[in-house]
Amino acid sequence: MMNYDTLITAIAEAHGQALAGAAGAVHRHLILRNGLIGAHLVEFEQAGGDRAKYGAWMLKRVAGDLKGREIPGCAIRMLERMPIFYLTCPQVQEAISSPPVTFSNKKLPSSGRQISSPRVTKSPAHWKTASSLLPISILLRLSWTHLP
Repeated sequence: MMNYDTLITAIAEAHGQALAGAAGAVHRHLILRNGLIGAHLVEFEQAGGDRAKYGAWMLKRVAGDLKGREIPGCAIRMLERMPIFYLTCPQVQEAISSPPVTFSNKKLPSSGRQISSPRVTKSPAHWKTASSLLPISILLRLSWTHLP
């Protein structure tokens, strides 16, 4: 038979487990969101009419507009990392089941995608070797701060 203290402990443990599961799901979806934002930025840069003008001003504008829409986690530095993440982690590309962008056939030797901005195409070699070899199930358990 359960006493009152055991009841409260059981409810608290159930709550903690549910909260941890919800936080994990949110985290996984944010990682995928960041990959999808990276895909959008890559596609805009490849095929967008403003591609010749692409640069820091564009990311500053995007960051400001997203902030105006109260979308968190999209500061300029984060927006700079999202295309790198998308391009260096092909397993994220596969996890995005129906991307709402069409991709260019231009190729990067390492990832199959090409963008012309040198700031975005440069990434440390360890990002490619460490992140791209992990299965998506493991990659989604990492913190965004551990990813390219």
